[in-house]
Amino acid sequence: MAPVPVKSPAAAPRASAPMQGRRGWWMRQLQLWHWLTGAASLSTLIFFAVTGFVLNHPGFLSGRGDTEIREVALPAELRDALAADTTSGTAPLPPPVARWLLKETREPVSTLRGDFSEDEIWIDLPRPGGNGLALIDRAAGTASIEITRHGWLAVAADLHKGRDTGPAWSLVIDALALGALLFALSGLALLFLHARARPATWPVTAGGLALPAILFLLFIHA
Repeated sequence: MAPVPVKSPAAAPRASAPMQGRRGWWMRQLQLWHWLTGAASLSTLIFFAVTGFVLNHPGFLSGRGDTEIREVALPAELRDALAADTTSGTAPLPPPVARWLLKETREPVSTLRGDFSEDEIWIDLPRPGGNGLALIDRAAGTASIEITRHGWLAVAADLHKGRDTGPAWSLVIDALALGALLFALSGLALLFLHARARPATWPVTAGGLALPAILFLLFIHA
């Protein structure tokens, strides 16, 4: 009796070579961008994570600050410059006065404006981690300078918020936001490419989206 031929199970369909080539190209590109953006933004991401934790626990920040008050005399040439300047409203400081005040306070006051009156000029001196004020007595030719500092944690917290940090730090925040966005999107694309071999990918991803929304609806919303 002749043996009955046994059919071998059909082989699983395999992706064509062009499709595998495209998938490999995308995989390499996404891994490259994920690595580059992660490496470039690692230190600042850690900084913003730590300072975000500090902001979420304001007890770490001291309400008290060290206040320095000084009274200094204006050079004679600056008194003449102020005498010829505006006597009311808000306006930029005369450049010589701004340069002198910069030396006295170490603050970038050339971009600030003063509140002028016939007798005085009030100049706010915002700074991360504190505040300041300069009051110029036009008649006496003196300036009272008050600077308050709340410590390095307060400085770090204000850097996190971008409070009174200037345009250069604003660019750092924008660059970090763009880098973090590219890091997240490239990571999401890599999840998509690997999801077939890792069944828990999308349930875990959905849980990460759903948990904050549930907590918000249960405990936070008005």
